[in-house]
Amino acid sequence: MRITHLPRPAALALSLGLLFATASNGLAAPAAVIRADDLPDLSVVLSGAPNPALAGGSLTYTLTVKNTTIQVWDPELRRYYTGGADASGVVVRDTLPAGAQFVSASADSGFSCAHGAGVVTCSGGAIAMGGNGRITINTAAPNSVGSMTNTATVDPNNTIAERNESNNTTRVTTNVLVDLVASATVVNDRITFTVTNVSGAPASNVWLNITEPSLIVADVLSLNGNWTGFCNLLSGGPSSWGYEEGCIIDTIPAHSSAGLTLRTFSGDHTYTLVVDKNNTIAETNESNNTVSATAFGYF
Repeated sequence: MRITHLPRPAALALSLGLLFATASNGLAAPAAVIRADDLPDLSVVLSGAPNPALAGGSLTYTLTVKNTTIQVWDPELRRYYTGGADASGVVVRDTLPAGAQFVSASADSGFSCAHGAGVVTCSGGAIAMGGNGRITINTAAPNSVGSMTNTATVDPNNTIAERNESNNTTRVTTNVLVDLVASATVVNDRITFTVTNVSGAPASNVWLNITEPSLIVADVLSLNGNWTGFCNLLSGGPSSWGYEEGCIIDTIPAHSSAGLTLRTFSGDHTYTLVVDKNNTIAETNESNNTVSATAFGYF
């Protein structure tokens, strides 16, 4: 600890925490004046990535533990000096969201991390005045969709005297979503469109729209995979619509697929599948919901 000697009236010195030590001759001798600006100030910054996260997918939390300094004006020396102090034996407690699965943790600055019952505790950190340390916690996101919150606290038991105790806790909220992926395969005059739920949570009320701009109606030969729902053949609408097949799948379970096979007619025709056309299902990736395929019809 840096000792700062600034002459003050006795009452002021006592109010700032004047301590006394016993000298070798048994007499009480004045020791260091511990001012508020000679204390550390610990805080923690927390982030989670990716956000949104895929249900059941990787989710990494990064904690940055800071020991902030301040600039203090010395009216007698007429200059600023840096206030603060080193901090040792620092503890950080991170409470994972319900349903998140702990995978691993790593840290620098002397921290050693352990996990138990959804709480990661990192202890033994040493953060120099003005320095910082980093903790990385790897998890698997819950197998359910929704908003979830992670909470991190530095010095949770208030064992370290600090300038400011109000900035020791922080939170981060992450949205957990599904992801539906459209794909297509072509064999002769047949196109098989498939929707795969790559997340760890089920997706419900999945609408499929299949269009063909020249009004060439295709036969729906089969409904494939985990399919419960219906398909409604639509044709003869406005010319800008062309042919459209509207289907709904009640539920696609986690890590499962559903789809349908079409047979086309009268030469080459291109059909396009759009999954969740109206974006009623929140997903981590909306760019993989559309696929097109061309097949040659013989009749």
